[in-house]
Amino acid sequence: MVKIDPVAIDQNALPDVVQDALKPDAPGEQRLLLARAVLPLGPPELVSTLAFLLDDASETVSSSAKTTLEGLPWGVLSSGIGEAEDPGVLDRLAREPGLREEVLQEMMSNRHLSGPTIVFIASKGHGAMLDQIAGNHVMMERHPEIIEALYYNPETRMGTISTVMEHAVREGIDLSHIPGYKEIVESIFGDKTEDAAAEVEEETPQDEQAQLSTEELGEFDAAMEEAVIPDTSGEALEGFLDDEAFVMVLQAAAWEEGPEDDEEEEEDKTALWSRVGKMNIVQKVRLALLGNDFIRSLLIRDSRRVVFMAVLKSPKTSEKEVCAYAKNRALDDEIIRTISHNRDWTKLYSVRHSLVQNPKTAPAVAMNFLKTLNPRDVRNISHSHDVPGYVVRAAKRLLRQREEGRSK
Repeated sequence: MVKIDPVAIDQNALPDVVQDALKPDAPGEQRLLLARAVLPLGPPELVSTLAFLLDDASETVSSSAKTTLEGLPWGVLSSGIGEAEDPGVLDRLAREPGLREEVLQEMMSNRHLSGPTIVFIASKGHGAMLDQIAGNHVMMERHPEIIEALYYNPETRMGTISTVMEHAVREGIDLSHIPGYKEIVESIFGDKTEDAAAEVEEETPQDEQAQLSTEELGEFDAAMEEAVIPDTSGEALEGFLDDEAFVMVLQAAAWEEGPEDDEEEEEDKTALWSRVGKMNIVQKVRLALLGNDFIRSLLIRDSRRVVFMAVLKSPKTSEKEVCAYAKNRALDDEIIRTISHNRDWTKLYSVRHSLVQNPKTAPAVAMNFLKTLNPRDVRNISHSHDVPGYVVRAAKRLLRQREEGRSK
């Protein structure tokens, strides 16, 4: 997930009367008067002052500033935001929960709005605001994190995601830090863009990256249409879920296990299962990165490589899930191979233990992991009928070697 650091407010840019009230020897009543908008200030100065006082050390001052800010007439608030020149003020207001949605929309027209603030809005906003951000290609090229924020925002339409990803690939924007980036590109554009995606991952200088020819751009468009726009003739339409339904699935897939009624929860999961089956590859890849553990448990069994690999590359995939995947004999061989070659996952004893018992684990890998298991688990494996014969024989041989070593 993209990390968005806040932009600090420039205290020196605040009005003199505010700076006097912030001096160490100034009485606290002065800040409280400012927070309650008692002192006369123009809209830009007032809004900037209130934004700064939202983080005042005094809870009375900060809560008063919040109350005043929320109660400002829209004309004053709109003018203050539109004329604000300090990017830190705009950033602080964008992050303040409870403010009306129009505040963010008003900010989008302010030329002093900083890249990090746009990234934050892209990660939390919804509706037409996200389409407006996606249309600002210059800002996205300066701050590629905007694309990542849009991608991880469940409110962003799939059509918008396809557009920004297409622009990123065409312009050679490096998004290789996004988990499953290669799978995302493949799922949206198809195999025709593998070479273009590889060029991005090689991190070549911007001015040295090859520009696509007119013919290749045409192939991009054809691949886009084939991957994203549903064909009305049968099969393609059956594998497509409209944006509204997709957003509903994303929101439903954000639940955490809780004290919810078991019967009701089972019905929710059944409904989700049905909707996931109607998704196309693009939607499944994105859902694999954004959904919860139940959604990932469905998508890890998908027959499409780009889908189950997106599950493995999701930043939300837990160690507990990886252990369950390593134990599952019904999963694709490549899933087991990927897990067995991931050093972070194979540091976990439970993962190595599961891989040793899975017949899809490469024999050489299973033998190496077997040596790291404790004597009790090795002994259990040596008597097991559920593991491959060569693992059983290796376990017996290892036990003898250890016994002989102890006797010597």
